[in-house]
Amino acid sequence: LGRCADESLKAWQKLAEKENLVLVLPVGDPDVLWMGVSWYPGDRQKLLETLLAEVARTHAYDPRRVYVVGSGEGAHAAIATALKRGELIAAVAACNPPLLPDSAYAQGVAHPESAQDLAEHAGKRLPPILILAGDQDQKLHVETHFIMSGAANNSRYQDSSAIPIEEIRQQAAILTRRGCAIDLRA
Repeated sequence: LGRCADESLKAWQKLAEKENLVLVLPVGDPDVLWMGVSWYPGDRQKLLETLLAEVARTHAYDPRRVYVVGSGEGAHAAIATALKRGELIAAVAACNPPLLPDSAYAQGVAHPESAQDLAEHAGKRLPPILILAGDQDQKLHVETHFIMSGAANNSRYQDSSAIPIEEIRQQAAILTRRGCAIDLRA
C-alpha cells in the first residue's frame, strides 16, 4: 500500500474498532483470483456477492446495515451490486465511479454495464447511492490489462476523474429516473 492508502486503511480500522463494525477491504486485482472470482468486468458483482456471503457465514450482523464503499472501478461494482441485489446492501458510497453513456461502452470501455443497462436490469429494492465525483481531479489513468491466458483485455477507465461532471450527472439522472435515490456531490 502507498502512504495515502496506508493512512486511509488505518482510519477505516480505527473507525471499525470504535463503532464495533465488521470491515472488509478486498483489493480488486484483475490477475488474481480472490475467493475463486476475479476482478475482470462481469465478475465484479459476483465478487461482492461472494464476499457478502462469506461475511454472513463468518460473522453475525444485521443485513440491513451493510454499507459498501468503492472507488473507481470498485465504485462501479458497488453500484451494480446495489442495483441488482439491493436486498444485500443498505446503501452505497461511490467515489469517482466511471459512469459513461452506452456509446462509450460500445467503443470497448471496460465496464460491461452503462447506467442505462444498470437501470434496465435493476431489482426491486434500490438502496440509496451517494456519488462523489469531480472534474477537477487528476487526469484519468487508463491501463491495458492482460487476461491470465495472455490475451489482451481492453483499456479500463480507473475512475471518473477526467469524465466531465455533466456526463456523470446525466448518467446519475438515468438511475434517478429508474427510481434510485442518488445524491451526487461534485
